[in-house]
Amino acid sequence: MEEELAPYRAGDDGKITANGPDVSLEPRTAQTLALALHELSTNAAKYGALSVMPGRVGVTWELQPDSLVLRWSESGGPATEAPASPGFGIRVISASIERQLEGETAFHWRPEGLHCSLRVPRGDKIEPMAPHGNATRATAEDRPVLPLRLATGNRVLLVEDEILVAMMMKDILAEFGFSVVGPFSRVAEAMVAAVHEDIDAGIIDVNLGGEFVYPVADVLVARDIPFVFVTGYGVESIDSRFAHVPIIKKPVQRADLQRIFVPAEGEPATFQKRRYGGRVGRAASAGPS
Repeated sequence: MEEELAPYRAGDDGKITANGPDVSLEPRTAQTLALALHELSTNAAKYGALSVMPGRVGVTWELQPDSLVLRWSESGGPATEAPASPGFGIRVISASIERQLEGETAFHWRPEGLHCSLRVPRGDKIEPMAPHGNATRATAEDRPVLPLRLATGNRVLLVEDEILVAMMMKDILAEFGFSVVGPFSRVAEAMVAAVHEDIDAGIIDVNLGGEFVYPVADVLVARDIPFVFVTGYGVESIDSRFAHVPIIKKPVQRADLQRIFVPAEGEPATFQKRRYGGRVGRAASAGPS
């Protein structure tokens, strides 16, 4: 939560306060709450307490017997009033919390600023993925540096099972000039696309509803197609045979998508040859800075 709010502190430690117990969240919950905080922070920076120097934001959370409750409160900013219709950010927050996590949201436009509470059920607990096979504990520093230059074309395979996140990623990639194939939310569908579609790169979520996406990654490696993983789990949890694949940690931000690929132009990047399961696969090296 601190990482989501850090860009808005502007050197004033008291401008944003965050207090609550240490909690362990499964990646889907962590990603959804991070997305909600991002939308609240963006709104506050444009129209609310973070748009003026005296403004303050307080974020607190607590564990209750059946739920995690997060509260967002603004003060010292412009006077607020309930909108005639919910804006995009509120719709995204409500949809992600209420539909994806079966939680509850409440927004109160008070004279001193927006107050919001998010309630997420505690019932569903998912342990971090265990490494497969003889995986080694790779670190982020061991992996190639982004961006990756595409050798030909700009068609990107997108595999992501969180519908709102997938839509956001597709729209942003399109803005950057990429043609998106997908998104696909099931391994079987993604496999068909990976085998038969004309694609130049891939962005694939590691875990689709509890099913590992490694078969799709195997196909991309076999076809010499550069790709990145996106995941809410630790880097060390990725199968060791994909140590050459860059990883983007969730929640994925616009800046992350901007730095993943460089569209094909001029001389293609050099790909380091690696032995992979009886085949020679390509591991993308860093593109130009």
